[in-house]
Amino acid sequence: MRGLRTPDASAFGLIALFALPYLWLVWGYEFPPMQDLSGHIELSFLHQRLSLEDPAYTPFYQVAPQPWPNSLSTVVLSTFGSVLGFESGVKLLLSLYVFAWPLSLGLLAKLLGRSPLVALFAIPTILDFNWAMGFFNYLLAKPLVVGAVCAAITFSRRPGLLRGVMLLVVVGLTFLAHGLAFGVSGAWAGLAVVWFSKGARRVLNLWPLVLALALPVPYTLAQRSAKPGTGNWWFGEWELTLNQGWTNLGNLSPGSGEEIAYLLALAAWLLTIALPRSAPDAARAHQGSWFLWISAIALYTAYSLGPVNMPNVDILVPRLLVFVWALLMIVCLRYPAGAARYVAALLVVAAVGTHVYSTSAQYKKFNEVDMRGFSELIDMIPPGKALAVHYNRSTSPFAIEKAMWHWPKLYGVRKGGGGHSDDTFAWRSTSYVNLSETGLKNGTYAGPPNLNVGRLAHFDYQLTHGGFREDVIAQIGSAADYVASRSEWHLFRVRKPK
Repeated sequence: MRGLRTPDASAFGLIALFALPYLWLVWGYEFPPMQDLSGHIELSFLHQRLSLEDPAYTPFYQVAPQPWPNSLSTVVLSTFGSVLGFESGVKLLLSLYVFAWPLSLGLLAKLLGRSPLVALFAIPTILDFNWAMGFFNYLLAKPLVVGAVCAAITFSRRPGLLRGVMLLVVVGLTFLAHGLAFGVSGAWAGLAVVWFSKGARRVLNLWPLVLALALPVPYTLAQRSAKPGTGNWWFGEWELTLNQGWTNLGNLSPGSGEEIAYLLALAAWLLTIALPRSAPDAARAHQGSWFLWISAIALYTAYSLGPVNMPNVDILVPRLLVFVWALLMIVCLRYPAGAARYVAALLVVAAVGTHVYSTSAQYKKFNEVDMRGFSELIDMIPPGKALAVHYNRSTSPFAIEKAMWHWPKLYGVRKGGGGHSDDTFAWRSTSYVNLSETGLKNGTYAGPPNLNVGRLAHFDYQLTHGGFREDVIAQIGSAADYVASRSEWHLFRVRKPK
């Protein structure tokens, strides 16, 4: 508790201490129910194999030229995965995110004239909607977005070439991390420059962000010559975003207990608001308050009115809501004093404990029920095979959205030899690692997953999730021979014409 009274350095240490229990969710379970995570693991594995010029992969995949959005996590995990293994490497990077996200909010609070400790109220946002969806590259980009705003504030208050270059570098990293993160960081950092600069510098200090606009040019030109993407633009309705507020913020389904963690952190926030303390620098805190509220309103407006889907990218603006909640949590000026300090701390401790406990219970059931025996089936498939996948049930009662998707992609990562499942993320022209013309024409790397006999003939194995064994065997018919079942995973060997 001494950290609640000590200078800012101890405050950041305390924030990291409160984030520490979340590592159990990263390392305690083989399969965290994060929908797209295994797809990102596969892309990093493919990047590593292409870097080594592995002939089992080079005819079918290619790497896009830099600078390319969504490439940073792929490159970094490719490096970590080569040393630690890809499934351990992704856990290490998720662990770094667990600390980086709340610490970045603490830094932003400090720059806005607040105690970094107010970031404790946003601790539950470590596990947000983006975590549940397995948006790995966007998760790593979240601290970078906040870091870009912090760099913009520092540069605006004390302009200089080095600070301007630093702002350009951080915004550039957000572009490499995620395209949406780049747009958010650029607009938000631009607001910070205009808000915190003085006089004519409100325009002159924009030069790093103007230079950053050159980063997407090669990517944009490449997409103009690429084949049309799948999907269309879709803008949600205002009422829909209000009704789905919790769905687009939390990590688990309502009723799992996670909402209690958010409410406990909110109670600590309300206590702090009710017992205000003056800031050491009143002028800076006042200016920072206006900036926080304007930023939160602007981000919520983008969340409410922006595109939900666009070609090749689904679930776009729901990713923004976590920033709105986090900004509201750091509106407080300082942590409470006196006895209220300990009450607020206990509420945050209860929030973290409830959050980790409720999430751990869901993760345990997901691993013991939905993913039971999955690794055994993958081990039954020899290296270098083409694996077709079909989902009779893509959802899980222990997670949100379609948590059963993409796990078969781990077959190629674990067994190698050019082995792969269908529906790789590399089919998108927007992907940093994408399919070559040979890969696109092959028929086993992309395409709608179904049980069409003509399509199945191109594969070596079939893996189906969902349904009873007898029903799935009847569903496959004579196209494949039954091998084994684990939980609701069913493996078949495709019959080849003699």
